[in-house]
Amino acid sequence: MKSVIYTALFAGLLGLGAAAPHTASAATLLMNGSFEEAPTIRGQRGGDFTQLSQSGRSWDIFDALPGWYSNIDEIEIQTNRTLGQIDAADGQYYVELDANRNSRISQDLFLTAGTYDLGFAYSPRMSNAGTNGLGLSLTGRFGTALSESYAGPNGTYQRGEWSFITERFTIAQGGFYVLSFEGQGRSDSLGALLDDVSLAAVPLPAGVILMLSGLAGLVVLRRRRRALA
Repeated sequence: MKSVIYTALFAGLLGLGAAAPHTASAATLLMNGSFEEAPTIRGQRGGDFTQLSQSGRSWDIFDALPGWYSNIDEIEIQTNRTLGQIDAADGQYYVELDANRNSRISQDLFLTAGTYDLGFAYSPRMSNAGTNGLGLSLTGRFGTALSESYAGPNGTYQRGEWSFITERFTIAQGGFYVLSFEGQGRSDSLGALLDDVSLAAVPLPAGVILMLSGLAGLVVLRRRRRALA
């Protein structure tokens, strides 16, 4: 797999059409990963997003959130006031992936060839693992780059606690991808909790960057010599 990535990187530097490695920060790769940005619409229960953490009504269901959309137009937002047993992993808001039924939230991304780390916080809401499943997928034109499932509580994922998970994956060909998290198991309005989603490119080793720069310099030198010949 590494040979495929490096081939793509060489091609980008040599002007052969492939994309250069993505060097943007995590903030530019994923929008609203902690679900703190307020939507422009009110929730299905009539709640105002910015007031949820200050009122007795500490949760609501929104058709969509900035950066995220749902397969059934249901994204349940909860705050630190909702369950009592757990606060948000980052900020004040987090998502439950089983509002009235299991749902899927997704975000569209453009990723160039390279290796990435996807991080997120997961917690099972109920003591029965059969209702707390969380599915993760990253799919695009060139296939599925990532597909995983998680279910707790167990020895790894504890109820009332956030487990911080990192999945490393490789994109061999750049393009548009869809990142999705979905509730799995019993569809009963009680399920997986999700927060603090991040996506960052894994930097290339310094030696590889130096080698790529050297090759690019050789190509430029050869082109100059040909132009003078």
